[in-house]
Amino acid sequence: MFDCLLDRFLQRFIKPRHASVDSLTMPLFTMARMAREEFLEPTIFPINNDLVCHAPRIREVFVSPLVSRVGLATASALLLDLDEPTFVNYAVGNELASDSETSVLFPTLDFPRTNQMRKLV
Repeated sequence: MFDCLLDRFLQRFIKPRHASVDSLTMPLFTMARMAREEFLEPTIFPINNDLVCHAPRIREVFVSPLVSRVGLATASALLLDLDEPTFVNYAVGNELASDSETSVLFPTLDFPRTNQMRKLV
């Protein structure tokens, strides 16, 4: 099954860019690197970060106010040490964000099924 999916992926996304790609002779690591560099990073990562997980909005609503209030070093430590629910409680409790703004933290999991997604890939 994996081989079939990998071959379909290569045919659709990699081969049009590299006519010489042959999934039978190319080392798996090379194919994986190529897939990451040429498809995942420029196409999937921005969709996931911006449109599914709302990273720009999270930075605007939570991270920037936190950095402004406590400084970069303390904000970095908090972001690494706290899990999401604890951070949300911290942000709301310290008036960095309101309860209504916490909805931005929930990913739009159905985005990949939308027409907007089909236009992107």
